[in-house]
Amino acid sequence: EEILLLQLMDRDIKSKDWSVTQLNMMLHLSFELGPRSIQFHSLDIADFEFIESADHERYYTLWLPMAKKVGQRRPERRPRKITTRLGEKISQHVSEMRRRFGGDCEPLFVSPNGRRMSVTEIGVGLKHELCEAGIDKPNQVTMLLRDHLGQGLAAQGTPADMIAELLGH
Repeated sequence: EEILLLQLMDRDIKSKDWSVTQLNMMLHLSFELGPRSIQFHSLDIADFEFIESADHERYYTLWLPMAKKVGQRRPERRPRKITTRLGEKISQHVSEMRRRFGGDCEPLFVSPNGRRMSVTEIGVGLKHELCEAGIDKPNQVTMLLRDHLGQGLAAQGTPADMIAELLGH
């Protein structure tokens, strides 16, 4: 499954349909950070930042909302470093969102009408991406990706308390 997911994330998307690119980016984000659907739903463009060093290296951070505190007006967010490849995808996505929906577009993930994607829409989109990769587990979309991340970290010798922290437990 891991190889199928990696191939899908790294495919060259030729489609002019920004929503296809958005789903690919969500899959990539799931693979790296394992967020729950509600965390995807709560992400804003302002939660994404990058720093460019003097030698023009870019470092990307996503301030991920804590899932169990999403009901708050502005839930607690924790910084999570992301890869350059994912950071570039998100940066291009943000530019496209601003071009399509204006500079006051706040959500990072939007439906075609420019509104924040619902948790259901996010689950359906990720399910579609998994099916594209040949993985047919219809009721386990974000759980499968979160488990995959946790198991991968454990296999690399990451301490259990650090895995729990990264997954928001």
